Amino acid sequence: MTGTIRESSNAEIRVRLWERGKPVFDLSSHHAAYEFVPPSDAPKS
Repeated sequence: MTGTIRESSNAEIRVRLWERGKPVFDLSSHHAAYEFVPPSDAPKS
């Protein structure tokens, strides 16, 4: 892997999923974690 993984272990998140205009779920958490891996063709910072 040549990219840098950026992560946060204390983030707030809200995730919503809709199907044909109707909500399937709407979840939130004040203590979530996520990782972001930029595409390999993204400019390097």
